[in-house]
Amino acid sequence: MKNIIYFIIMSISISKIILYSQDCDEGYLYFTNLSENVNNLNNDKNCFLIDDLTVIENLISLNALSYSNVLEVGDQSWNTGRLFSWVLTYTPNGNNGIYKQLTALPEDIGDLTSLSHLYLDWNQITILPGSFSNLTNLTNLVISNNLLTSLPADFGNLINLSFLDLSYNQLESIPESIKNLENITYLWIFNNKLNSVSATICTLQLLWDGTDSNNYPYFIIGGNQLCDSELIPDCVANSDYFDISINQSYYTFLSFAPQNCENTNEGLFLFYHDTKPNEYSIHKTYPNPFNPVTNITYGLPEHVHVKIIVYDLSGKHVETLINGFQKPGYHLVNWYANNLPSGVYLIRMDSGDFTHTRKVVLVK
Repeated sequence: MKNIIYFIIMSISISKIILYSQDCDEGYLYFTNLSENVNNLNNDKNCFLIDDLTVIENLISLNALSYSNVLEVGDQSWNTGRLFSWVLTYTPNGNNGIYKQLTALPEDIGDLTSLSHLYLDWNQITILPGSFSNLTNLTNLVISNNLLTSLPADFGNLINLSFLDLSYNQLESIPESIKNLENITYLWIFNNKLNSVSATICTLQLLWDGTDSNNYPYFIIGGNQLCDSELIPDCVANSDYFDISINQSYYTFLSFAPQNCENTNEGLFLFYHDTKPNEYSIHKTYPNPFNPVTNITYGLPEHVHVKIIVYDLSGKHVETLINGFQKPGYHLVNWYANNLPSGVYLIRMDSGDFTHTRKVVLVK
């Protein structure tokens, strides 16, 4: 049944605008004006499925966000009135329409059954809802740089996944069902807390040592805690990228990231790139402001002793991140401030005759 003209007011963000239905099928809503971040394909009537809009509304409510229009949340692409691509990557300036880091996903996210691309990087998501594995049309999933500690047992239901980036989380295991990702081409699980991997992962038709035309590996697993050879299947242990990561601040070049078998500081991860700089440097931290992790990149032109120490504004020592000799190159260290209060902190680097301090703001 088609609706002729009616007013619909939905809660929170939808309630702030009036939606007119011109000639939409039942279950669809008409929008008079579309946000610039919306790519609307094959939908001349501007009719959008209410079920998909409700998921967006629930995301807004769950994360205490404020938008005048549900179509403003992230970069959205719709096809025939269904959401098929959603970019929810957080950036400090809100370029992607996300001005605040997400902490949770709505329980009904699995209702987005047409969704094929989902980008959730640089948020603070700790768990995926039970319905997440219903997103069986997903081909691209990026949820790097979050706080995930586990994945749903039925994660392997996402059988159409081709690109999966789970890097820079706190995953301690990968579910057995990952063996069902029969279409996977890229699997990035570097810089987590994995101490074992099931042998079933080797059934995936991955190029364990290959790279694409841009020199990005298809499989990367460096920077974990894979230290017991009996708990590491051959396809993983023998991969050329067993000790490789991608630089967190500059997601364009590979970094050496050995398995973390000795460092007991769970909040500290180190990365290295052997390009030799001409001078000492400590770059601007990213993100800044941050919560709870920021990234410090610095350059050393020679083999030298390095200290990087965090202080509060009173000059009180907070944490020593680096204190030892390091080889020339670009280095990166992540500082996790999970247990510290909001405030301004100073990160000081001393190396040879070089001394420099960066100011960072922790916002919780």
